Formats: sequence, structure tokens, C-alpha cells
Amino acid sequence: MAALLDPESKPMLFLGKFWDAMVLHVIWIICCIPVITAGPATVALYFALMKDARDEGKYIRDFFQAFKRNFKQGLIAGLIYLIAGGVIGFAIFYYAHQSGGIMPLLRAVIGLLAVLYLFTFQYIWALIGRFENTLGEHFRNAFLFSIRHMGWTFLMCILMIAVYAIAVMGYLLILILGFGFIVYIDVYILNRIFRPYTKELDEQLNDPQ
Repeated sequence: MAALLDPESKPMLFLGKFWDAMVLHVIWIICCIPVITAGPATVALYFALMKDARDEGKYIRDFFQAFKRNFKQGLIAGLIYLIAGGVIGFAIFYYAHQSGGIMPLLRAVIGLLAVLYLFTFQYIWALIGRFENTLGEHFRNAFLFSIRHMGWTFLMCILMIAVYAIAVMGYLLILILGFGFIVYIDVYILNRIFRPYTKELDEQLNDPQ
């Protein structure tokens, strides 16, 4: 029991990181209240948790620094996903109740767009936070990462769908804490995927001029 409660034991380290994720999730919710700031807040959440998972930096400070630094790109990306998500969601609902003609083709196109939406969503926020690029290049790289690491992409998508499917069933606590939990798991996957690309960048971020 003493070994289990040791602050350096794996269970305690896990709980510590999970607590960090929940604290940042509450901050993220507060920063998302204006709605249009959801994009920058999501970039900041991914960035801070990715550093926290690597035992780097101070996660609350990192959150607000990333929020400020990536505000413009995060804002635009957030609006794009908000609008695109609304359009795709409406189209799925509408065409599901139509039949005949080219409806099967239209449903296939909408389904493909929904998959593209989910795939790029798993990477775009972390890419904006970690790399200096134009927003167009971030979207391009999000697509390329999602295809190159298809297995991890499917795993992250399934996790997201499963958590919110449970939430829709009436478990409000999961709806409230769900995104923080998703990002908490995703950052370990994303750190693994990005590791070959970020050694030099990490040194620069940890030693700012």
C-alpha cells in the first residue's frame, strides 16, 4: 500500500497528470464561453497537456501563453470547424431522410467529408500549437498525419465518438469532463507521433529568447 501511495509510483503519477488535465479542462471551458474563442482555447489545451505529459513547463502558464500566441490561427480554425461541423451535421440529418436519384452519392460525399473532418480534427490543434506554419499548411499537415498514422487516427476518433455517445445517453458528467479526458489520452499519442519532428523545436520552446 505504501508503494502504491508513493508520489513517484505509476498510479500516483497517472492521477497527477489526470488532475492537471481536469484543471486545464475547467480553464478551457471558461475560455470557450464566448464561443468564438473555442479555437484558441483548444490549441492551448493541447499544447499545455502535451508539454505536461512530457514533464515540461508549467501547465497553466503554458496554456495562457499558447492561447495568446496562437489566438489568430486558433480563432480562424475554430470558426472553420464550427461552421463545417454545423453544415455536415445538417447534411447528414437531411440526406438521411431523402431517397432516390443521386441521394446515395450525396450521402457518400457527406460521409467522406465527415471522415475528413474527424481525421483532421485530431491533429490540427496540436499542429497549430507546436509548429510555425500558415493555417493552410497546418490543415494540409493534419490531413497527411491522419493518413500516414491511420491506426492512431482511428483510435483517437473512436475514443472521441465513444465518449460523446455515452454523454448523449444522459451521462452529464462525461459531457462536462469528456473533452478534457479525450485530450488527456490523445496527447500521449500525439507526442509519440510528433517525436521525430520536434526535437529541435522542443529545445527552442524550452529555452525562449
